[in-house]
Amino acid sequence: MRRDMLALAAALAVQVVLVAAIPLHETLVRMTGRTVVIAVEPFDPYDPVRGYHADFTYPGFDRTLPGFDHEAADGSPALVVLQPTRAEEGVRPVRIVRSLADSRGAVVLRARYVLYGECRRGADVSACRFLHVTPDVWYADEGTFNTMGGFLRQHLAVAELRVTPDGDASLLRLRASGAGMVPVAPPLFQLRPSPPGMGPKR
Repeated sequence: MRRDMLALAAALAVQVVLVAAIPLHETLVRMTGRTVVIAVEPFDPYDPVRGYHADFTYPGFDRTLPGFDHEAADGSPALVVLQPTRAEEGVRPVRIVRSLADSRGAVVLRARYVLYGECRRGADVSACRFLHVTPDVWYADEGTFNTMGGFLRQHLAVAELRVTPDGDASLLRLRASGAGMVPVAPPLFQLRPSPPGMGPKR
């Protein structure tokens, strides 16, 4: 009986550690990262089944990037180098490198190669790899969804991220590009932005 109780306590402790690690990681990303603004692909946030969250993607993270590994295994990591632009979008992907040293100090975003289902079953894999980039899930309340809907459908929205030197990222918010600054509710396990004067120093 005592052994069963110890096993149960150990299992619960592991679960607590795993759950606590998620907000801790987000905190570290926001403390050590820099703010990066990047465009998002147009999408319709309204879905009565899905609720008030949506998946989104970033333009340009595809197999046309220099350095794209057309033979990468499913789940293989990639580092995408970001280049500043003069546009509101802030940065854009320019190439993929194998290591941080190859980035030459540029801002990078971590990604991974993903194979479509038919590729895993042995079909022609020459054109069915893509890059999966995170964060890629947006949570917001009904009012924010309604306000942002038009911008998101018309390619007029950007994501504000905190990105660490090694490429880990945390979503701060999606907002309209240009002057339309619309704050959103943070995703699950992400911390709310710090009040003015209380955030991490950059």
